[in-house]
Amino acid sequence: MLEFIRQLESGYRRVMESCHDADQRMVLETHLAEIQIAEAALHRLVLSSPEQQSTVQLAVLGPTQAGKSTTVNLLLQDEQAGVSPLAGYTVHPQGFAVNVPEQQLSWLQTYFEGFSKVEPGVRGQPDDKSFTVSSISANTHHPLNQVITWDTPDFDSLGAALYQEGVLKTAALADVILLVLSKDKYADQSVWDMMKMLETLACPTVVCLNKVTQDAETVLINSLKDKWKQVRSDKPVDIVSFPYHKSGLSVDAVEKELAGLYKTLQKSAVKLDLKKREKHALSFIRLHFDAWVEPVVAEHRLYTQWEQLLQDKATAALGMYHRDYLNHPQHYETFNKALAELLTLLELPGVAKALAKLRKVVTWPVRQLLQIGKRSIPGAEDIESLETRILGQVSDHFFIQLGEALLQKSEQDQRHADWWRDMNRRLREQRQSVETLFAGAIQDYHRSFQDDIHRTAFSLYNKLQEHPATLNSLRTTRVATDAAALALALHTGGIGVQDFVIAPAVLSITSMMTEGALGQHMNRLANKLKKTQKEVVKQALFDGLLVKQLNDLPSSIHSGKQFNIPASVVDDAKNKLGNSRYGLQLF
Repeated sequence: MLEFIRQLESGYRRVMESCHDADQRMVLETHLAEIQIAEAALHRLVLSSPEQQSTVQLAVLGPTQAGKSTTVNLLLQDEQAGVSPLAGYTVHPQGFAVNVPEQQLSWLQTYFEGFSKVEPGVRGQPDDKSFTVSSISANTHHPLNQVITWDTPDFDSLGAALYQEGVLKTAALADVILLVLSKDKYADQSVWDMMKMLETLACPTVVCLNKVTQDAETVLINSLKDKWKQVRSDKPVDIVSFPYHKSGLSVDAVEKELAGLYKTLQKSAVKLDLKKREKHALSFIRLHFDAWVEPVVAEHRLYTQWEQLLQDKATAALGMYHRDYLNHPQHYETFNKALAELLTLLELPGVAKALAKLRKVVTWPVRQLLQIGKRSIPGAEDIESLETRILGQVSDHFFIQLGEALLQKSEQDQRHADWWRDMNRRLREQRQSVETLFAGAIQDYHRSFQDDIHRTAFSLYNKLQEHPATLNSLRTTRVATDAAALALALHTGGIGVQDFVIAPAVLSITSMMTEGALGQHMNRLANKLKKTQKEVVKQALFDGLLVKQLNDLPSSIHSGKQFNIPASVVDDAKNKLGNSRYGLQLF
């Protein structure tokens, strides 16, 4: 589960970098914050050790100018945290470990993975991912003995997004949270958004209300409790208030209030066992999981829509090929090529010398003789067949229809309009290279399909041998001799298929062969050849080339700004989450 959460986090970062829609970006930012909390909570469980369990983690959270660093110094009874009147002065988590041995702090470097550990007092830049931990030696009776107190950056300033991850990791690390508020900030929405987000982790929380005048204290505390009830379902937290002092707070000035805060924190800082922590972490993930993966699933839907659109247009293109070539009485020429090969197999007197000359080069089958004939005529291979021209037209139609469909999608799907427009742009860029591959594949298909034509011709010849009267009649007529000569001319590039078909001699031979059982066999072979040809074209040209070349088009333009998490990975994480009984399989 931890690995999946990290994949999700990386995906959200990529998507946010390219997101220009303010509303959508706000949603992504909220989900990313939740995911970062989940990642930190799971990571802490993975790193569970005696060293971790021996100390209490106190996270001091709050909005800007609430007095977090001042409160930390009061708790430590020492000026450790940097204090400034400037908003956003603290820009990375600062841990202050009272009487905690160094060896018990080493695991924090692993917990803050991706963060650099800097020396205490080094402030750094807002966009630096860093943290610091200071070891403080004090009397063993210090109220925070064996406690690591974390001063954190704010979560509500304009620059808070730059250091948000450090705040969230510290919050997920905490055994107890001290929420520091001021009378000016306690009602800010950012405060309650944070408290709502952390609720499911069930971390004990104490509120320190800062800068409170005596006449406003009761009203502010009651208002704060009411706000808590509106936002969270657990009982209102303990609230300790510090009075307002013009000269600032000091340990002596708030001795009584500080003692009350120590007592409240000690009561709240009950170390949770691993099972309870794991339960709360899982509850947090379950609560948000569907919302987190919704944009990932939407991305899967886009890919599915593209694949379906591509397949639909390829199917339509195949239908066009079937209509304009295979099923067109004037255009379909493949079976006539088989008929031409049959006539050369008859070895009639009129072509005997030509065949004999070719046999001196190679032996049977005739297929090899015909290839030699074609090579002997300059430019014979360049003669474009009608099928090639039709396939070219079908390819043009395919790209035009696909482009129009993408534009229509961009108008209908406003949420992903940019995605569809990018796809249309990329399709235009790729079209020429794909069409070049398509043209080459047509030539490869024609060469490979010759074997099917040869088999059809030999099947006709074998059938003729079962009808010796018809076979002898074909071999002894002048018409047959002329037809065979035309067939050889066709194979060697002397005439085209259409000229061959309409020649009187060929028409007469065809008429003779279509009578009776032989005619039925010819029809069966013609239909079989046509069916085979359609399937071969589908596999070799449409599915095998157009669809295959364009199927991964989204990845070529969107991979750097998408989640790129396979559906199977999402489903696997969902199943693990649903089947888990709070065990280590989560990690």
